[in-house]
Amino acid sequence: MDILFGIFQFESQGMTNFMKELKPDCLEDLIAGVSLYRPGPMDQIPRYIRGKQNPGHNEYTHPSLEPILNVTYGCMVYQEQVMQIVRDLAGYSLGRADLVRRAMGKKKLDVMEKEREVFINGQVDEQGNVVVPGCVKNGIDSKSANKIFDEMAEFAKYAFNKSHAACYAVVAYRTAYLKAYYPAEFIAATLNSYLGNLDKVPQYIDECKRLGVEILKPEINKSLEKFTVDVGANIKAIRFGLGSIKNVGTVPVENIVKERNENGEYKSFTDFCERIAEAQVNKKCIESLIKAGVFDEFEQTRATLLASFETIIDTIQSGKKKGFSRTSINV
Repeated sequence: MDILFGIFQFESQGMTNFMKELKPDCLEDLIAGVSLYRPGPMDQIPRYIRGKQNPGHNEYTHPSLEPILNVTYGCMVYQEQVMQIVRDLAGYSLGRADLVRRAMGKKKLDVMEKEREVFINGQVDEQGNVVVPGCVKNGIDSKSANKIFDEMAEFAKYAFNKSHAACYAVVAYRTAYLKAYYPAEFIAATLNSYLGNLDKVPQYIDECKRLGVEILKPEINKSLEKFTVDVGANIKAIRFGLGSIKNVGTVPVENIVKERNENGEYKSFTDFCERIAEAQVNKKCIESLIKAGVFDEFEQTRATLLASFETIIDTIQSGKKKGFSRTSINV
């Protein structure tokens, strides 16, 4: 299992490999990483890594791009950079720059072709007034201008705006911090987020083993509905939640825990069956609890309980119908 497993936005194998090669040392790198690992901008990843590893040797399609792209080592990474390029190089207004960004993002080919001409050669109105100067009038050759426009168009199809990427990066950083310094709490919370998808649970159990976090089996008198952190002698462990056991629903577990909290721990398997007889805990649920070992503390084997639990439940229910509050069966 990889060290970034479970980290928001960074746990995929491709992103993990990217981060290992990049070796980020500031939040700006994480923000760029979130933005670059997308179908369009992804082509810029090798270039970004080269720029990061070789300060002062950034590659620019044209020198006029340096003030805009130096923070990202010559790569187009954010939507804001596209807007700044059309403004600074071709003289677009802010409003028109945003319209170009939208057209690129929505792949409006007809609009983009018109804007290519405007970006390169500018635009005048009917009175002959210059609306957009264009790159050529600003000293940028048409070949470079065409190449820059192509790069923007390809990039902008899937690009993030920086504020969006920054929010993701901050959450990712905080997630990684929690995993590094509070691994038991982090894994427990992550496991709880997957309660409706038990297929994910084994992967995080394996991650606990890698992190040295012990997983404690579910117990009828200790487990809650969700995974919880148990603090022992200088160690933290995660207690398996009753709600994570297959075929055990949320409502039965809530009733089991509520009864335990209100009237004390269950003294035996029979005591458990008597006390939850009126709750919505069916035989299939109890069978699953037995198989998961939640009653092991009562010193009866799972095989014994599986062979007798239906008889015990039927006897209790029959006794209640006849007005008896206790049964003589003890297990």
